Amino acid sequence: MIGVVLLPLVLAMFMFSESLADLQQALFEYSIPSQLAVFYDASVTQSGPSGWDPLWIVAGVTAVVLGGAFLALEKRDV
Repeated sequence: MIGVVLLPLVLAMFMFSESLADLQQALFEYSIPSQLAVFYDASVTQSGPSGWDPLWIVAGVTAVVLGGAFLALEKRDV
């Protein structure tokens, strides 16, 4: 589970190609560790979401994941 959370940040660190620069910047700005660091004024980049936006992004991702887990649990006969 921690690999899923850290994967975008680790992928962005090793994208050295010029053609992937936009994707690298987006991964740095919107990765979960970067979203959490905004609350402590220690973000990875100077651009990207700030203020309450990271909280809403993390809350939205959490709601989607919990909804998916609930649907998966209802689908299985366990």
